[in-house]
Parts: sequence; structure tokens; C-alpha cells
Amino acid sequence: MAYSATIRMGQRESMSNKYRRSGQGGLIKGMFVALFRFIGVSMLLGLSLGFILIISIAILYGYNKAMNSDFFILKDIEISGNSQLTYSVITKLMGVNSGENVLQLRMSELHSKLNSNPWIESVSLKRQFPDKLIVNINERQAYFWIQDENRLSYADERGRVITDIAPGRYVSLPVLFIEGESRSADLQALVGLIENRSFPFSLQDISWIRLKNSGSLEMRIDSYELNITLDSSALRSGPGRLNLVWSDLRSRGDTDKVRKIIVAGRNAWVEFKDT
Repeated sequence: MAYSATIRMGQRESMSNKYRRSGQGGLIKGMFVALFRFIGVSMLLGLSLGFILIISIAILYGYNKAMNSDFFILKDIEISGNSQLTYSVITKLMGVNSGENVLQLRMSELHSKLNSNPWIESVSLKRQFPDKLIVNINERQAYFWIQDENRLSYADERGRVITDIAPGRYVSLPVLFIEGESRSADLQALVGLIENRSFPFSLQDISWIRLKNSGSLEMRIDSYELNITLDSSALRSGPGRLNLVWSDLRSRGDTDKVRKIIVAGRNAWVEFKDT
């Protein structure tokens, strides 16, 4: 019995040593696997970073080459939509000339420079590679002259000042006088009627326009020595009544005999000159 117990004890110790050696071997193997994985990941990461670095250097090199290449030298500046501003004025305003690199043009800065001019309502810019800049201008349209203190300025269809009239370069337009608050809707209605040719006179026929506190609009036609007064309803509904009166006067040959025409709603009055 004692011998048998001794054998069993020896077997247990032998198995315990075997398991201990097996556990140590597995731990060492796991450490080597983890080490190889770490080395593999590090190498892969290093290769990736190296590849990114090479690509970045190549892009930077290509960018520098393009920025200094004659292939992208600006040769043509195409400008459209301008009537008040000349080609040379616009290019000078932008500060851009042929010979500059198209890629080096700062488009937002060019936008700001152009929009600083009072004649420019809006502008669009586009590079057309390899050597062209396209500029499309939307100018403000002058419909009136307006006097502000001692200055005479251009004004748009709503009576808003555009810029002062420059000596030596001006367009003859009606002088606008505003009593009290500006009534841009009435002015826009009048401009719309004139542009649609539904009004019996053009802007060039009108010497001055006065927006009165009473809500009416008065204008002067110098070629006929004629004053015309329209109320707001006559402007909004159209010049039908005025057209009928003027057509009747023309058919009778009395246009030169009239001093004043007043249209209010559906009613019209004609005042003749003293004979």
C-alpha cells in the first residue's frame, strides 16, 4: 500500500511538472506572437506614413511647379456685362494683368475689389484653365439725376444714389426731386411703364420728376412745355387714361397748346395755354 501511494505521488509530481513546463512554453510562444504582431503593425504603419510623406512631397513639388509654370500664365481676361465701366477701368480695379499665374489669383479678393465700385451690383469670376479669367459684371442702371445738397448724382430706378456725376462723362437723364420720404414703388412703376413702352414719353423726353408730399408724381416735358401730374393709382393701374388724352390731343393737333395734364384715378383734366 505504501509503495502504491508512493507511485501515485510520483505520478502527480511528474504530471504537475509537465503542466508547468507546458504553461511556460505557451507563455513564451504568446510573447513571441505578440512581439511579431507589434513589429508587423509598426512596419505597416511606417510604410503607410512613408507613402503619405512621399505623396505629400510629390503634391507639393507639383504645386510649386504649377505655380511657376508658363503653362498657367494669364493671357486673356474676358469681361462681359459692362457698359458704364470700361475694360481698362475694370482690370485696373482688380489689379490683374496678363502675365500673372492663373493659380495665384485670389478670387475672393478680386470679388471684394470689384464690389467696392458703386456701379457694380454683382459680379461672377471664373478661371478657365490654363490661361484665361472670365469676369461677368452686373451693373446698376442709372435712370435719374438726383441732387443731394451741392452734389448731383446718378440714381437707380428706386431713387437710390449710385455715384456722383463725373465731369466729361455723363448721360442726360431726368432730374429727380423728392419731397418727404422716398416712394420707390412709384418710381419703379413709372420706370416699368417707360421701359415697356406703354408710356407716351421716354426718359429722354422728361426733364425732371417730382415726388410730392401729396402722393402724386409731377413731371416736365420741355419739348412741349408741358407739366403732367399723376396720382399713385394712375401709376399703379397704368397710363391708359393719359394715353387716351394724349392720343386725342395729337389727333386734333393740340399737343403744343396744352400747359398741364392731371390724371387722378379714372379722371383727367387738361389745361391749355393762354392764346
